[in-house]
Amino acid sequence: PGYPPAAFSADPGLMKKIIHPDDLDIWRAHSRRDLTAAANEPLILRICTREGDEGWIEHSCKPVFDEEGQFLGRRGSNRDITDRQRIEHQRQAAEKALRASYQSIASILNALPESASLIGREGTLLALNETMAQRLGRSHTELVGANVYELLDPATAHTHRQAVMLQQLAGQRGAGGLAVGAGDGQHLGRIAMGLGQA
Repeated sequence: PGYPPAAFSADPGLMKKIIHPDDLDIWRAHSRRDLTAAANEPLILRICTREGDEGWIEHSCKPVFDEEGQFLGRRGSNRDITDRQRIEHQRQAAEKALRASYQSIASILNALPESASLIGREGTLLALNETMAQRLGRSHTELVGANVYELLDPATAHTHRQAVMLQQLAGQRGAGGLAVGAGDGQHLGRIAMGLGQA
C-alpha cells in the first residue's frame, strides 16, 4: 500500500488513518475485541494508499505472550491483495454482464412459440424457453446447466457430438438445429444449437 512497516511502528494510529471510510466500522469492531484472544479470520479492508489510490489489504494479527504467559501485545501483518481484489471484481462484473445477456436471450427464446434453447459446445443447456421446459416435463431451474445429450436418444446424441467435434477441429463458428425427442420418440421441438466457444 505504499507504507513501509517502520511507518506503522512510528505511528500507531496510521492503520486507522489509511483505512477507507466505508470500512472503518469493520476496523473499529476488530480493534475493540479482546487483545488476548486467539487469532481470528483475516480482515479484508479497503485502504487509501500513499499515492492517493484505493487499494486492498488482508490484515491478520495474533496475541504474543512471553515464556511466563504474560501478554506482550499483538503481532499484525498486512498483505497487499489489490491485484487479487481487482481480478475478483472484474470476474464478478463479467458474470453480471453474462447473466444480463442470458436474460436477454431467455426473453427472445420465450417469445418463440416452439421449443428453443441456447446450448454450449459441450452440450450444456445455457438458456431455454418455457415451452421447451414444459415439453420436457421438468422445471426451468432443473434444465439450465443440464447436458442436452442426456435428453437425446443415443444415436442422435452421437451424430451431433461428431458434428460439433468436426467443427471444432476446423475452427468454425456457427449455429445449427437439433430436434429433441422424448424417450418414447415424441418430437419435442427444435433446439437452437450455439456452436461458438462458451
